[in-house]
Amino acid sequence: MQTRHEKIKSDCIDILEYYYVTTEPEFPRPTGERIDVVGYSPGKNEPDIGIEVELTSNLSKDAQKLLNMKSLQLRIIVTENRDALSIPQNSLGGIIIMQPPDKDTGFEDLIRKYTKQENKPWFSKYLNDKRSYIISVSSFLKNFENEIREQQLDVELAKDIIFKSALGGIYYGYYRWERGNGIGYFGRQKEREVLYLHARHFLYEDTRGRNYETGRTSIYHISSEGGAYDLAKAIIDERVDKNKDRLQEIAKKYGTHYIVMMLLGMDRIYEHPYGLAGYVNDNPSNVNYYWMSLPNEIPRQLIEQYNVEREIINLLHIYVNSPLVRPKAVKIYKELTDANLGNKTEYFKSYGERSGDLYAIPLIQVLDKLNVEDAIVNISLENLRQYAYWFIIRSHNPSVPGTLFDSVKAIDGQINEIEIKIDELFKLEITSRLIKDGPFTIAIYDENRFHEFCEQKMRDILENT
Repeated sequence: MQTRHEKIKSDCIDILEYYYVTTEPEFPRPTGERIDVVGYSPGKNEPDIGIEVELTSNLSKDAQKLLNMKSLQLRIIVTENRDALSIPQNSLGGIIIMQPPDKDTGFEDLIRKYTKQENKPWFSKYLNDKRSYIISVSSFLKNFENEIREQQLDVELAKDIIFKSALGGIYYGYYRWERGNGIGYFGRQKEREVLYLHARHFLYEDTRGRNYETGRTSIYHISSEGGAYDLAKAIIDERVDKNKDRLQEIAKKYGTHYIVMMLLGMDRIYEHPYGLAGYVNDNPSNVNYYWMSLPNEIPRQLIEQYNVEREIINLLHIYVNSPLVRPKAVKIYKELTDANLGNKTEYFKSYGERSGDLYAIPLIQVLDKLNVEDAIVNISLENLRQYAYWFIIRSHNPSVPGTLFDSVKAIDGQINEIEIKIDELFKLEITSRLIKDGPFTIAIYDENRFHEFCEQKMRDILENT
């Protein structure tokens, strides 16, 4: 059973993390002592919040531990001791003494003000909403399972179909008109579970394409009717939670920071009613394609929930989608999918032409099982930025001048870094110097040498990253 001391610590941690503060319990000091909880506000490399939970009479000892840690800007002792609570606030070097969060709202109010998030809903409301949601969703999921059993269908298969339909869809085959036979279906047999869920309006069938040429595809996606989104979220949450150990194995194999890089750098990230989803189109014809592309829009939830800057996501997108890294990224997406943490389906363009395999990952649910902020700290952003500079140059089209400046700005880079690198090319008579007066571009004199030089620079940086 959790002790009172641990319960208070846990409550403090939950509130800090709700306000985007990264926490570390039992933080070690050079003296061998430990601080109950420290917090890192967004952008901080050292702890700036220190908390001691004091339920006995060692107030002075705990106060000294907090005072000895110079990086702390907010020092708190949480106690239920009436004598301690009556001590004047300024008598302990600015340390704030207050009651536990479940006894008084003072702790949360202090954190709200310190993190400048007083407009955010209170944590208690978040908890109540979360409990209500868990209860309602759990009930909804059980009702769904009972319904499927009553229909004498496979419950786990039905849940798998909902999972996959919400993440990229499920491709079955195509419809095509044939002379003398009319429109026929060509593809694998559709399970009874798919047909039932479609009739139940949990799924809809997407039949994109041209009848007279490629036929019309038969792809099932999650419907927007009948509570399908809530059902999808419940099943996705359950699936990821069930396979979290496999996720940790993959994170240990490659490094958590590397998995986070791969996830934040996916081709496309969309916001759905059931959470964020990341998509990657694995098309072999594009493996060696050097083309500069940045996400049109990055969901605000991704930036706010994990305290990751838009420029970093753009940087990771360039890195992950570069030809030298993409094969390894796709390998990781395959491993996540094999671990039942994603879906692989066939990808078709709007007019029905197949264009590779689509890997879809439930991004929020997977990232929530990883320590994203710690992972970002362990990424060598400067190395990635140097790599991105060369990728931007290698992808540059002189007839579209804005691609240089806009791409550098999108990764919070420095244009003078581009100038320095272009000067290297100029000295080798591969390109001109950067043309600043007007088009802001370069003239490429030898395309083969230009490509080879940039790609070798990228390889050299990869070896040291």
